[in-house]
Amino acid sequence: MNTLQERTKELIQRAEALGLKLRASDGLVIVKVGVTADSYRQLAVIKELGDSLKELRFLLRNLSIDARAKGFVGCGVFSPEFGIGTLKDCAGSGRILMVPADSKITGRGVALQDNAENLLFLEDEQELRETEQSSPEPANSLGLLKRIFG
Repeated sequence: MNTLQERTKELIQRAEALGLKLRASDGLVIVKVGVTADSYRQLAVIKELGDSLKELRFLLRNLSIDARAKGFVGCGVFSPEFGIGTLKDCAGSGRILMVPADSKITGRGVALQDNAENLLFLEDEQELRETEQSSPEPANSLGLLKRIFG
């Protein structure tokens, strides 16, 4: 039997097949309605989306967090539970993998999984300026971590 999340993903796929584009934006669920020859089916799917709004909002929000967090891979993060570390990867569903700077917590190079909402993402303004001038790649905050912790 399908889980609620799987059914919601299937509903999103059906909506997209009918020309509807969904995204989360600042807590809102936005449905961009495209022109289609089958507006009755579009309306039926919109009603289904409305009936699944809670799960839909949760799923789209996590996808949005994942997409945004990917831009911070390699940057510094702070976890109240694990301290300062480096964002290693996005695990999906709003979860991330971080490597704590203190190797006593997990052992050298071992990544921990946490919820992205539980973290501070650290940006170094100096590195951002230098990176913008020299490279299209996003700046990491390893220099910031070195300046703070030596």
